[in-house]
Parts: sequence; structure tokens; C-alpha cells
Amino acid sequence: MDNNNISFEDLTGTSPNPQPIKNKSNGYAIASLVLGIISVVCCCTVYLSIILGILAIVFFAIDKNTNGRSNGMAVAGLVLGIFGVLFGVIAIISSIAGGFADYESIYSSLFDSLYGETGAF
Repeated sequence: MDNNNISFEDLTGTSPNPQPIKNKSNGYAIASLVLGIISVVCCCTVYLSIILGILAIVFFAIDKNTNGRSNGMAVAGLVLGIFGVLFGVIAIISSIAGGFADYESIYSSLFDSLYGETGAF
């Protein structure tokens, strides 16, 4: 018996039935990526950035639960969504802190330290 001519059917008595390739949809991963990108780009519009970032994180979670694992697009959407939320929160905190700052006293003390009390150049 020649070993080079043995087929799977000769060894098992059945012919192999290959599993059909499943085309899983990447819709949630694409949505997560797009929302994450828009979230980071729109970080100047604070509330929109936070909402879109949270939606990107949610679509990542849905994609992971649907497919059992996440692909690169979904992970990129997660990371960008987190950055979008962080940028939005930082923008809110900085605008609140900026509202409490007394810029006149800051600039006058800086001016006095640079040019003296008289303000002469």
C-alpha cells in the first residue's frame, strides 16, 4: 500500500464535510470605530464628545457579546471612545476651573514681578 495515495475517506470511511464559512457582520465594530473617531474629533463640543464616546464603548460591548470576541476595529473604537469621554470631562473641568480664576490678579502679579510696581518699561 502506497502511503502517498491514502485519502481521508480511506482512513475513516466517510468523506470530510467542510464547515461553511460564516460571514460575521462587523456592523457594531464599525459603528464603535466611527463613533470613537467622531468623539475624539468633536472634543471641543463637550457634551457631544461624551455622548458619542459612551456610545462607542456600548457598541464595543455589544460587538463583543455578539461575536464572542472583538476585532481590531472594535478595540480601536473602544480606545477612541474612552479618549473622547476623557477629553470631554477634562474640557468640562477646565472650563469650570477657568470660570473661577481671577485673571486680573494673575496678570497684575505677573506684570508686577516682571516690570516692578511702577509698570515702567
